[in-house]
Amino acid sequence: MSSSNHPLIPNSQDYIIYKKYVSIHSEDIDTSKYSLNDFELELPQDYLNVLSVKLSNATFPQYICDFSNALGNTILFFDISLNGMNVPLFTIIPDTNYGNSTTSIEGNVVSAINLAVTAYTGTSYSHFSSVTDGITKITNSTDSFTFFNGQPKHFDINTLLQNCDSGSVQFIRNAYYDYMAGLCGSNILSEGPGTNTTLYTLLGFTNKHTEAVLENGVYNMFSPNYINNNWLTFFYMDIEGMNTIDEVNPYYSNNYTKTTSGNSGKANSAFAKIPMPQIYGSGSKAGGGGAGSSTSYNYNTSILVEYPYYKYYNPPAERIKKLKIRFRFHNNVPVDFLGQSYTFVLEFTLYDAHILRNYNLSRPVIKI
Repeated sequence: MSSSNHPLIPNSQDYIIYKKYVSIHSEDIDTSKYSLNDFELELPQDYLNVLSVKLSNATFPQYICDFSNALGNTILFFDISLNGMNVPLFTIIPDTNYGNSTTSIEGNVVSAINLAVTAYTGTSYSHFSSVTDGITKITNSTDSFTFFNGQPKHFDINTLLQNCDSGSVQFIRNAYYDYMAGLCGSNILSEGPGTNTTLYTLLGFTNKHTEAVLENGVYNMFSPNYINNNWLTFFYMDIEGMNTIDEVNPYYSNNYTKTTSGNSGKANSAFAKIPMPQIYGSGSKAGGGGAGSSTSYNYNTSILVEYPYYKYYNPPAERIKKLKIRFRFHNNVPVDFLGQSYTFVLEFTLYDAHILRNYNLSRPVIKI
């Protein structure tokens, strides 16, 4: 049979490329199953023939904890000389965002140290004090002391509980073991240097430990570096199957890093890198950056920031229906949004086969 009576329509090599946007809010997450930092959700429709996915824009909370039990940077081990005896102790500062706070981090450390000594002795102790000047300056008017980067080998929680005031045993035990149970970061609590993100190092101290120096009848300790209370400047967004960012692992001192010069890392570990909102003032922030303090601050809310992060598919993805998303810090600790809302928009670039047609357009003539 001749095909001249039934002409075949040739396959078109023309395609329509178009974009679809998906707006996602934290309110969309089923919090009975998932957390705000690790969740799955179904998309409004099946997205077919996907060429790329992009984080178009996003708004995240101003206040995100950068010092927390989970991050492993709120505990400080120290020795203090009490009545001629060297006593190994520890203290824990409250979880908060010191980077976005006018509260002095070293002031909180001093308050926590005084409280730790008070708990140990059973009597009020307030001989530690501090000066806010960008670096850590801590003074004790009567007793010598030493700070450690991580848990020193001579520290033993059972010995501490045996020797402390009987009324504080439960308080000290709970504080220590609750902290250990809450750790989920890479800060291993052994005498350092270890990681670069312990409370000790973020206060500006280096080496394994720092001893106070006796000057003019008082014991002084100054950190060689500035306080790093803005150490968390970014967090990461992971989308399963869409990660394209290669990431170098945080440094940690161990036998491998001591004997090799290579860096370890993970390929395709993240989809996007998102800046942490920061506050800016006319002077220096309390506890960091320089002398003095300022009471005038403005938040950079990062509202509708555009991001250059894409996932390209070659060949195109046939279908995308579900997303699995996780928000984490560089050390793999989940971001704690503290129940605050956020939103972001994903841009899907799609294509569809298109039969080429010619359209004759005319403009009507309007007579006046």
